[in-house]
Amino acid sequence: MSTEIVKYHNDMNKVNLGNFLVKELDLFFSLCFKLKESGENEIKISFADIQNLIGEGKNFPRIKLYVDNLNKKLAQLNYQIEISPKIFERFVLFTNFTSNYNDNTLTIKVNDKFNYILNNVIGNFTKFDLIEFVSLKSTYSKNMFKILKQWEFLPAKQKIFTIEEFREMLLVPQTYRMSIIDIKVLSPIKEEVSKYFKDLKIEKIKTGKRITSIKFSWGRKKEDIIEGKTIEIVLSEKLNKVIVKAKKNLYINKFLKDEHIKELLEIFEEKQLILGLEYAYNNINEDFKKIIYLENSIKKGIDNQKIKITSTKSVEIEKKEIIQTCIITKVSPEEYNQMYFEYLQKNELKDNKVSKITFQKMNENKFEIINEVSQEEQEKKKRKKEIEIQMEMMKKELEGL
Repeated sequence: MSTEIVKYHNDMNKVNLGNFLVKELDLFFSLCFKLKESGENEIKISFADIQNLIGEGKNFPRIKLYVDNLNKKLAQLNYQIEISPKIFERFVLFTNFTSNYNDNTLTIKVNDKFNYILNNVIGNFTKFDLIEFVSLKSTYSKNMFKILKQWEFLPAKQKIFTIEEFREMLLVPQTYRMSIIDIKVLSPIKEEVSKYFKDLKIEKIKTGKRITSIKFSWGRKKEDIIEGKTIEIVLSEKLNKVIVKAKKNLYINKFLKDEHIKELLEIFEEKQLILGLEYAYNNINEDFKKIIYLENSIKKGIDNQKIKITSTKSVEIEKKEIIQTCIITKVSPEEYNQMYFEYLQKNELKDNKVSKITFQKMNENKFEIINEVSQEEQEKKKRKKEIEIQMEMMKKELEGL
């Protein structure tokens, strides 16, 4: 079975989805997966594909029900995200959510303001396997699973939530006492999520006699602790060359070991990493102690890149223009003046200083004014000069007599 990775910006975890039912959560994150996979802002997905992603039988009326209910609950979300300093926008992830029951398809389009949530995600992201997520049966388990995945890369492998945070995140009813939370919330989480978080422990932290926080802690992922297992990372030739080059920077070198490359590839896409490492190689010139410094430099390098996409046709036109501007035509003063007067007539301008300066600026790299002199005139000038010299010499001789 192929791995289907859901990846989104951590801002998504701030949006409370606690009132979504199990299949509605499966559908929502399946759509996030398909959007991320396509790299597009708008996709059309068949009910058959939805059925495969959420593990539902070929019961299109039920798929229709899930789609309709999800649409309603997304419209009812009342959460604001700070899209820029002190500017908040109500979270509306999809601006188009169209169900077509003629061909059994769903068309969705991502809100441009929240496109960063799913596409071009750099750092600060949550990533998980959709198949693992769909396998969970409890809404509490699903929501806790995705939240813990945000913190999976912590070295300490733990996260503490206050009781208030915990209740709000999972929409645990205020009427639930701790004994009920144990049975209906924590037990399903412990039973189901433990399959994907090694040695998951849930501890209640007390302040005096009152439970004030809940601590989740876990070990390394199962696939990372299999004895003797080697994780192979296949790099493209271009990325490998950039890494070899970047290692020549002694400040970066110690953070480009195999485990670091694996970590960077989990944060950045390969093209982004190529751009970012080039920037880091050229700009990091001081010692640093944590890899996050390199990650931030890579992000800066990606942000600083300005990629201009030009069609082949426009490139050819640009080349011709460059060649044309490099060719300087030699003209006589009479020809230049004639062009100037034609320019005045064409643009209905008067002959004045402003017009002359404008015309000169337009043509300063196109024409060179030369004073052409015919061969006959040159001979006349030469003969005249010789006669003048002879006359001067005769004058001096006469004065000496």
